Amino acid sequence: MNRFHLPISISAKLMAAEIASRELAVSDRRADRLTMNRYKNLFLATSAFVCMVALSADASAQAAPQAEAVSPEITVFASPEDYKTLAGSGSYLSAEDLAKFEDPDINSMLEEIPGLYIQEEDGFGLRPNIGMRAALSDRTAKVTVMEDGILIAPAPYAQPSAYYFPRAARMQGIEVVKGPASIRFGPYTTGGAINMISTQIPTANKGLAKLRVGSDGLADLHLNYGATVGNWGYLFETTQEKSDGFKKLPNGADTGFEIGSFLGKLRYTTDSGNQYFEFKYEYTDEVSDETYYGLTDADFAADPFQRYAGTQVDEMDNEHWQTVLTHNYQFTSEATLKTQLYQTWFDRNWYKLSKVGGLSFSSAASDATLFSVLKGGNSAAECLAAPDTTNCSATDLAVKANNRQYETSGIQIQLNFTAGIHSFEIGMRDHTDEMTRIQWEDDYYMSAGTMALYNAGVPGASGGSNNRFEQAKATAYYIYDDINLGKLTITPGIRREEIDGKRVARLTNTTSHSSSISETLLGVGVTYEVSDSLLFVAGANDGFSATGVTKNEAETSKNFEAGFRYNAGEKKLEVMGFFTDFDNMIATCTVSSGCLNEGDTYDAGAVEVKGIELVASTVFITSGYEFPIQITYTYSDTEFQTAFSASLYELWGEVEAGDELPYVPEHQLGLSLGASIGKWDMNARVKYKSEQRTTAGQGSAGATNSIGSFIVTDLSASRSIGDNTKVNLYINNLFDNEYEVSRHPDGLRPGAPRSIAVGISTSF
Repeated sequence: MNRFHLPISISAKLMAAEIASRELAVSDRRADRLTMNRYKNLFLATSAFVCMVALSADASAQAAPQAEAVSPEITVFASPEDYKTLAGSGSYLSAEDLAKFEDPDINSMLEEIPGLYIQEEDGFGLRPNIGMRAALSDRTAKVTVMEDGILIAPAPYAQPSAYYFPRAARMQGIEVVKGPASIRFGPYTTGGAINMISTQIPTANKGLAKLRVGSDGLADLHLNYGATVGNWGYLFETTQEKSDGFKKLPNGADTGFEIGSFLGKLRYTTDSGNQYFEFKYEYTDEVSDETYYGLTDADFAADPFQRYAGTQVDEMDNEHWQTVLTHNYQFTSEATLKTQLYQTWFDRNWYKLSKVGGLSFSSAASDATLFSVLKGGNSAAECLAAPDTTNCSATDLAVKANNRQYETSGIQIQLNFTAGIHSFEIGMRDHTDEMTRIQWEDDYYMSAGTMALYNAGVPGASGGSNNRFEQAKATAYYIYDDINLGKLTITPGIRREEIDGKRVARLTNTTSHSSSISETLLGVGVTYEVSDSLLFVAGANDGFSATGVTKNEAETSKNFEAGFRYNAGEKKLEVMGFFTDFDNMIATCTVSSGCLNEGDTYDAGAVEVKGIELVASTVFITSGYEFPIQITYTYSDTEFQTAFSASLYELWGEVEAGDELPYVPEHQLGLSLGASIGKWDMNARVKYKSEQRTTAGQGSAGATNSIGSFIVTDLSASRSIGDNTKVNLYINNLFDNEYEVSRHPDGLRPGAPRSIAVGISTSF
């Protein structure tokens, strides 16, 4: 893995004097403030933790005698089993489910859940694009993503695009909530919420070690160890992931990634057991040789796994930190108060090809000279003779440093109590997030297939939208109530979101945009117990999506669902119909969606989405052997209700009433088969997606505005060695199918080819 730091160092040396005084002053003030905030918050968190531990003796001495021992609440459900009676759609992937394939790709894991629309991009799940019930999938910007109940996107209100996503390899469970129950989590309630459950502190000494190696230089290591000794519990964990990548550059350079993740937890439980304090620290570092450039149709047909020479210096380099301080107090067996303080930092620089000869991908690909340079042909002769701004500008390769820093902080409080037939959950969140851009552009020429720097840009020197500060301050409140009327349960909920945002031009320190949004959201779910095994479910809720800091209007919708759940031992069946009526679907222009006017918003007006979600599973048992089987299916029908023009937003373009949404397949089907025979466990999964449009339209999309249907099959097998050790075999894309997954951003992208990995795991 080659880290490319030359442009940064050269650019810094070339910084112009007339710009330096202003820019450095702004930068220093910002850096000083961030540094002070980090130290301040770490000091406050540590001090608070120490003080609370010191005071806990008094609290425990005064605890009510009826208080029962309380353990950390880690799920958005009261327990992993409660999703079965949830007044709305819900899914839960347990540690056992996740262990079947030991796949760190979150896309592969979530595709077993109906109602999710996943637009793959890099083949590794580094930056997932997840939508729910047709809420747009670009950068998972319209789904509430949490880790252990805490918002995890870099700036979920100011800049909701999720350029960071928790590494699935260190998770012990995943929860998905859709429908009226999403009112509790927000801020995105149209699609729903995803909660990633990190490894929890064990109640006794416990450790785990996993190693996996495989195709394309794959090497994964996962270690954790924790224990509870007296009142104290702790956990240390690391995951280390590496791959050389499956795409090929002409110069033979890697196209893979290296990711290291570290987690530490420390918990103190009072003698009475009625309260605990927990401190969590997480750090993740990623370097990936990823690009935004895909392929033309012709090049994809020739070799879908090639990459253009002009992307050879492209690299994502990011770091993520999070600290969380949790206090959980159980007043009685019927009342619990949970308070969480959190702070997150995310620094990233995606250094990637932006333009060729001043033109975007599609324009450059249609120009013979520029396309030749992109593929490794020499720049113009006069440029090679004199590589400077005069001679090279017509054929140069502009590489943009998309350098950004994010910071979020907040407090959230959750009170749960029971009063008669009512089970209340009352919560609030006070949240601030910020994003700072300090970007620049470097210019290269191509010589004998190698890119050479000839003009280093100045960090943060340009004006406009490239260099700015964005901030959002949000306060949310909600009340959620389970009203138990015997066989009938009614769950009304209300949520209030208040968001103030601004965008400031960094060089001029002037506010270019400001916004203020206040929305009250209602939801109600109903369950009726037809029998011990059959539950009828229905619900309705207001949908809401914040739109960043440039617009005083949020995306809103009305969401409805109805269906049933059948649970009889190993036989399970859930069928849910849904209808989403968007009042005003809003898309935000992002480079990842193929839109160049970054930050602009486009209103689609009314949009209707309807569909069916199905999950059916059972386990066949014969002669002591177990054969589980599960089928998932999603049917989706989408339709714009009005005509409008969004010509600069490639995913929509010129829309007519009746057009379908892009990247929403009409049919998705999943089949999982397993076998447990003695010391052997074997699993197979098959996923099918029908053809997807890549731009809005109706009727036949044509080859250039769609990606074809595909089927992918994965296999895994493990054998126990002794009581605590297993050896594993994994084969992804068993039949080595070549298939398209996306046309955005900038050209066709392939799904991952067949890969084989072997591993060993042991617990101790």
